[in-house]
Amino acid sequence: MLLASTINAFTGVAFSRAQAAARIACAPRADCLTRGNTVTIELTLRVPLPLIPAIDASTPFAVAVEAAASQPVSRFWGAR
Repeated sequence: MLLASTINAFTGVAFSRAQAAARIACAPRADCLTRGNTVTIELTLRVPLPLIPAIDASTPFAVAVEAAASQPVSRFWGAR
C-alpha cells in the first residue's frame, strides 16, 4: 500500500510509473511494525534532461534522483 501510494505521488506530478521506484526494508526483523525495528524507505526517480540529446531514439538521457530515510519503530508501538 505504501509503495503504491508513493508511486502514485510521482505520477501525479508528470512522471510515469516507469521512471519511479520505491523500496521498503526492515531490520532486524522482516515485520516492519515490530518494536525496536528500523524501517528504511528508498525512492528513485529517473528524470530526463530535455536539452541533452538522447543516446538513441528509445533511450533519452536521464539522471537518477535518489532519497532514503530511516525511522525506528517506537518501543511503545502496539502497547495498550
